Amino acid sequence: AAVEIHATMSLYQDEAITVSLAPDSQGERDFLPAPTELRGRLLLADRGYTDTAYARNVTAAGGSFVIRFKKGMNPTVVTGWAASTRMRGIAGQKLKAVMGKFRNKSVDLDAEWGQGEQKTAMRLLFAWNPQEKDHMILATNLNRETFDTATVLTLYRLRWQVELLFKEWKSHSNLHKFS
Repeated sequence: AAVEIHATMSLYQDEAITVSLAPDSQGERDFLPAPTELRGRLLLADRGYTDTAYARNVTAAGGSFVIRFKKGMNPTVVTGWAASTRMRGIAGQKLKAVMGKFRNKSVDLDAEWGQGEQKTAMRLLFAWNPQEKDHMILATNLNRETFDTATVLTLYRLRWQVELLFKEWKSHSNLHKFS
């Protein structure tokens, strides 16, 4: 049976705040901080934590997030920009219908999932990686005027600190030899 370690790390304190050990079969989302704990804070999370309802609740609680999203999503596009120019002909369409227009360029979109009170609005950044010839997709509720694409990408790179923490723990505890 495999296990996973889940950690919430404070970049201000440069230390783990919570650490949980769980069966590999248990979902990562079970270990996210409660949205109310994120008031006035920024959550950086990887693809395993993609959840539009959670993002809506973090926003309602006064928190912020940058979460790497999976490619299979298909929200409705509200508007979009490429190289600071507003994109035409994409408003009101499903994301998968307009993805072809994003080839070889980074795009900053406003998108919506669901309807009525369950509607979730957020910003999607499609950051083009020319080496991989693919987009990295980040979802955020950070304001576009204050946090441009480059700033959001820089913030997301800080998430790597938790990976370095895990590497350090493995090294000090010889977990790479664990069987």
